[in-house]
Amino acid sequence: SSNIIVITGAGISTSLGIPDFRSKGTGLYSKLEHLGLGDPQEVFDIDVFKDDPTIFYSVARDIVPATDRFTPTHKFLAMLHQRGKLLTNYSQNIDNLEVKAGLPKDKLVQCHGSFGTASCVQCGFQMDGEAIFPDIKAGDIPRCPRCVQALLAGNGNGRRRKRKRSAGANASSRRKVRRSASGDSTDDDDNSDYDLPEAGVMKPDIT
Repeated sequence: SSNIIVITGAGISTSLGIPDFRSKGTGLYSKLEHLGLGDPQEVFDIDVFKDDPTIFYSVARDIVPATDRFTPTHKFLAMLHQRGKLLTNYSQNIDNLEVKAGLPKDKLVQCHGSFGTASCVQCGFQMDGEAIFPDIKAGDIPRCPRCVQALLAGNGNGRRRKRKRSAGANASSRRKVRRSASGDSTDDDDNSDYDLPEAGVMKPDIT
């Protein structure tokens, strides 16, 4: 056979610790009851995201690829391509591990998008998806660098109110504080922690 189509889903990545969505007990949706959503799939609803991105980012840490490793199945897909036999891989997966294994994007249809890129929901700026992984893993809301740059430039010296929004924090207590050496809580004055609420939020390009 020289024109092979492969259809893949979450099962080819679960051995790496990436959960699927619908398995009872271990699936992602079964772990979302604490969010109080009417339907756990609302965690991926774009209107819910725009209203409160902390809901999505509170669970994104569990599904973002935490490794460059891939499974033998991913490598098998790349091997089919290398031997000139793969027509297309249609994948439900959003972890982008097919690309990590060596499958070119023109042989891959990521039906639900992927973490490979991320876009600003406000201005549309797109960047490499891995650039926002540190924020996701830290439980922070990744802000659009283009929006931040524009806001700081428009403010002259760039001194603005800082607020770090944590994906796991309550909406009424999202201001970042730090512990001083004496153990007292103080506002974080580290300029690297600027978070402008007016700036657009980066969203992985998943559906």
